[in-house]
Amino acid sequence: MVKVWDYVRKKIQYQRQFIGKALTIDILRRSELNKGRIFAVGFETGIVRLLNLTDNSIELTMAFKAADAAVKFVRFAPSQTMFVTASAAGEIFFFDVNGHIDLSKCMPICLVQLPDSTEINDLKWSSDSNKILVCCSNGYVYEIEKPNLAHVDTKDSYLIENYPMKAYKIKMMEF
Repeated sequence: MVKVWDYVRKKIQYQRQFIGKALTIDILRRSELNKGRIFAVGFETGIVRLLNLTDNSIELTMAFKAADAAVKFVRFAPSQTMFVTASAAGEIFFFDVNGHIDLSKCMPICLVQLPDSTEINDLKWSSDSNKILVCCSNGYVYEIEKPNLAHVDTKDSYLIENYPMKAYKIKMMEF
């Protein structure tokens, strides 16, 4: 179930039932076209739903299967030109979107697998929308550049083997 709350009036403004438990949500930055009403929701079933908040309801814009495992994170890039999902199995899926001109555009680019199917704790875009930082439960932080559409070959599969990424190991100081 997805609910939109009016915290001032302390009531549910809109709600809509979907199959599966919603785990994560992100809203597309406000622009003249989207009016801050487009958001993505990731579900335990591996489904991602792009939703539009209208004057009186929540409308489904698009739905797709982003992973076999639960989708733990969905994030729009600050530039509104890229969208990424992260699954419980350590799969990172990049999508080409356009929050400025065509709100219905959401084209898959590529799928990247983290080493050892690492559990992801957090995912953030850089402010210039050129890379993501992925924080994992094993103490590793991965820096992954956004894919260049001209250099990605997905004729056979969206999975890109050995995608380049920087890895940093975070260790707690012992006293």
